Amino acid sequence: MSMFISKFLLLCALMLLSLHNVVGLRVVMTNKLTDGLKFTVLRVVMTNKLTDGLKLTVHCKSKDDDLGVHVLSPDENYGFKFRHNWFAETLFHCSFQWNDVIHWFDIYQEVRDYPLCKACYWKIMQIGPCMIDPKGDICYPWNK
Repeated sequence: MSMFISKFLLLCALMLLSLHNVVGLRVVMTNKLTDGLKFTVLRVVMTNKLTDGLKLTVHCKSKDDDLGVHVLSPDENYGFKFRHNWFAETLFHCSFQWNDVIHWFDIYQEVRDYPLCKACYWKIMQIGPCMIDPKGDICYPWNK
């Protein structure tokens, strides 16, 4: 490759990086092997169903992402979207807090949830989280 082409490519790469930093332009590099692959967009929605008008503080994380802290009034919901990975390892865990009580739960486990729902709706109650299912809610205990 000639010196001119090398410098031109380097200049183009630097310009793209500076655009990304200045205006938030997202540049996605692709690979011919993965261009045609589509990963399913999944959604998790949690609704505060605590009794006595309690507010619910939710803080969800994955291995790579911290989704921040959200305070939900009664019957208010919070949700997020993501794409699952090839290795069926997607895991989001959340802490749930009200008054002086703190619990946590794996709100999305790929192996458990992917076969059941692509949009997973949860009711968060004092006794634990319940996944809303047309055949009947599926309730789980809090993680230990």
